[in-house]
Amino acid sequence: MHSFLSVTMAMFTAMHSLLPVAMAMFTAMYNLLPVATAMFTAMHSFLSVTTAMFTAIHSLLSVATTMFTAIHSLLPVATAMFTAIHSLLSVATAMFTAIHSLLPVATAMFTAIHSLLSVATAMFTAIHSLLSVATAMFTRIFPQQPADLCQQTKFTRPSSVL
Repeated sequence: MHSFLSVTMAMFTAMHSLLPVAMAMFTAMYNLLPVATAMFTAMHSFLSVTTAMFTAIHSLLSVATTMFTAIHSLLPVATAMFTAIHSLLSVATAMFTAIHSLLPVATAMFTAIHSLLSVATAMFTAIHSLLSVATAMFTRIFPQQPADLCQQTKFTRPSSVL
């Protein structure tokens, strides 16, 4: 039993001598707790920042997707507007072509009217000339003034009217 006690005492002495080492290790670990807490807090803050950045990027992607969808939705409207403008240009071109086609007709009508005016002017000149000839003939036949003719002629009333 003595040897058992000796062994037990040796073990107790060894364990007792290890207590300062264990206490030093416990103290060191206890002293490292603020560092570990600071590291955990820093990692937690970094994760919070990373989460905030991810949320911001996700929000920006949502906004970009919404804008892309809006632009994509406007493409049919822009295409319709382009088609309408293209159609209006076709109509304007057709109208211009029609007006351009009518220009020779209008020129021909203007030429015809001009020719008719020339004919009317010639006819007026001819009538004027004929009137001049008729006036000259009348003056040759009746050289006196009309007032002189009325005075020379004495109109008498027939007796049956009285």
